[in-house]
Amino acid sequence: MNKTLLLCACALIFFGCGSKNNNPTPSKPDFKTLIIGKWGNAKDTIREYTNDKLTKTHITNAQGDSYDFKADGTGIEKWTTLTIPYTYILSDKTLSFHTFSVKDGAATYPGNDFSFEIKSLTTNELILFYQNVDVDSKGNVYKEVEIDHYFKLSN
Repeated sequence: MNKTLLLCACALIFFGCGSKNNNPTPSKPDFKTLIIGKWGNAKDTIREYTNDKLTKTHITNAQGDSYDFKADGTGIEKWTTLTIPYTYILSDKTLSFHTFSVKDGAATYPGNDFSFEIKSLTTNELILFYQNVDVDSKGNVYKEVEIDHYFKLSN
């Protein structure tokens, strides 16, 4: 019986000691924390396709445009001459916006709902991806693919 208890104790000690994991799985980035702050637009690349054939490419350096994300899910989008308030929801790698209607002189810009896929979000860089597809009455497929690059201006 003593031998059985000794054997059980040795087995418990041997199997109970797990190996140390020297290569832990990296933790998922905390996008909800990383996105907070003001982001300046560095470059937008827009590609337009008709029936899967590239028809136009626009590359703009929209410097001066920015997003300012607040921790409470609100923010301000600034264009050169226009300020647009919005709410946002961040779910996994999807950034969804609801903008509010704003008036700029005689023009009124209606509110809008849209979403971006986050391609990259670090402490200093934000890359957003957007795609829109429309089909006309003749069956032509028009696709717009947009990739926007932002850099962190402030927290």
